[in-house]
Amino acid sequence: MTFGRKNARRILFLLLLFILIVVPCRAVEIVHLMSSSNGLIWQQFLEETARKYEALHPDIKIDLQYVPSAQYLDVITVRAASGVSVDAYQLYPSIATQIIESGLVMDLQPFFAADKDVKLADFVPFAVEAFTYNGMLWGFPSAAYPLINFYNIDMYLENGLRTPNELGKEFTWEQFVDAAKKMTKDDNGDGVTDRYGVFTNNDLWRWFVYVNQAGGQVLNSLNNPDKSLFLTAPARTGLKFFIDLFQTHHVAPQEFAKWAVATTFPKGLIGNVPINSSSFVSTINQTPGVNYDVSELPHGPDNNATAIFMSAYQISSTSRHPQETWEWIKFVAVELENARNFVRATGRVPVLRRLLGEYENLLPGSPPHMYVLQNMLVHPKVQLEYLSPVANEIRSTTNSIVLQAIRGNIAVETALEQIDAQVTNLLAEVKRK
Repeated sequence: MTFGRKNARRILFLLLLFILIVVPCRAVEIVHLMSSSNGLIWQQFLEETARKYEALHPDIKIDLQYVPSAQYLDVITVRAASGVSVDAYQLYPSIATQIIESGLVMDLQPFFAADKDVKLADFVPFAVEAFTYNGMLWGFPSAAYPLINFYNIDMYLENGLRTPNELGKEFTWEQFVDAAKKMTKDDNGDGVTDRYGVFTNNDLWRWFVYVNQAGGQVLNSLNNPDKSLFLTAPARTGLKFFIDLFQTHHVAPQEFAKWAVATTFPKGLIGNVPINSSSFVSTINQTPGVNYDVSELPHGPDNNATAIFMSAYQISSTSRHPQETWEWIKFVAVELENARNFVRATGRVPVLRRLLGEYENLLPGSPPHMYVLQNMLVHPKVQLEYLSPVANEIRSTTNSIVLQAIRGNIAVETALEQIDAQVTNLLAEVKRK
């Protein structure tokens, strides 16, 4: 019996040793849902970064799954309801609230507190604020895309105008409009405008900057707003300035599609593209020889702050591997060379303090005054996105009504009254739920 027991132990030991040495351990699989709204370039960046991570961590497999943006939230909620584990998301503030309130996102504060390599203090302050909801840190900040003014240098010079950067603090709403009027021309006298001083569109998440610059907001809170402010004086001032570009000054085209900015600006048919994303640099640079620059936004009655839109990664509350997922998204977002590659690929602005000063050098072909973004990012009145379950509905409703004002079908005051009524109803529905 003694010999048999010893033999059995020996066999068991050899079997365990064989399993440890010969049989490979099954890799931990991290499922990362990508949204098509982030674009092909971002997808390619993640695919390349995943291969790098897997090479460094053979026990980890990154499963990147591409989901059409229209189905993204549904896929998240359906998988959670079905008990299917997902590890990482990419949610923007404008669509995140219902996922956060459904408890499908982990609070990242404990991860930051326990990590020896990265701290919240490593990020610019607004990056943390943008992803804080009811005291919860729901996103790992990745990058920002502030809205800035792009301008055609030649069109300013041809009309004997000082450029926005030459004007500096004198670059005001009034100066902006005056320059736009001089640039707007019918070159051949056929009654059709051939060049415009401004290109902009009806998107609420663009022109709400003017409301901020007039000293106000369109909703009463960034987190879960419950009151419309569209009937306040700053909202009237901001929207009137915006609509006047089309209806009073006639310096902006109403046919947005016909005057596609990606082609008309590089051709010298548009003088200014205000409140446009910094990543537009990458688009312009596809047309060589465009003589352009960027500047801060013009000063309104109260300030010249911009709006900043953010991107981030999240850890799903359904994750079976939260710590491994944390290490993955940390590698993507803050490992310095990966963060630099992301900027190079997308044109977005880093939110890591130590990389911010490198931005203009990381973006190939960046214009002379690209460094002004650093001033805009730290402006004390910078506008961030609203976190609301009905943020997209508010945007869609407002865009439709504002388009009617742009076309001259309704007055600014009427537009604001209609917007206020519909937004008030949308916010009331949230309360009832």
